[in-house]
Amino acid sequence: MKSNSQGTPLEATFELRKKTANDTVTVRNAVSDKGTGKFYFEGLPPGEYEVWETKAPDGYVKPVKAVATFRINDEGEVFEKSLEDGRIINYPRPELPATGGPGIFVYLFIGSSLCLVAFFWNRSSRFTR
Repeated sequence: MKSNSQGTPLEATFELRKKTANDTVTVRNAVSDKGTGKFYFEGLPPGEYEVWETKAPDGYVKPVKAVATFRINDEGEVFEKSLEDGRIINYPRPELPATGGPGIFVYLFIGSSLCLVAFFWNRSSRFTR
């Protein structure tokens, strides 16, 4: 089941990859149901598999590693599952800090103005002595 950290079902796209001797091979693709968050891979031959999330829901971070792994034996039984509760959780994309405001220009203007005032004040005090 695909959900956010509060348990709300989410829609996402997944890819099933079968491990081979040297690499992994994409076997099938699936899209989780938006209402339930569930997706299925049926009729798989024996072997070791990885589930990768290829497209995260809008506003969520896509995991960089396989989200689940499992093995199917010759009798078709699934074991060595990495997800015991069957949930794949996505977390919201963090908000970036607000930038591009007035920036340093306000501080540069105030600092420059103070320097000019100090310069002219110092200069005028020399002439009055």
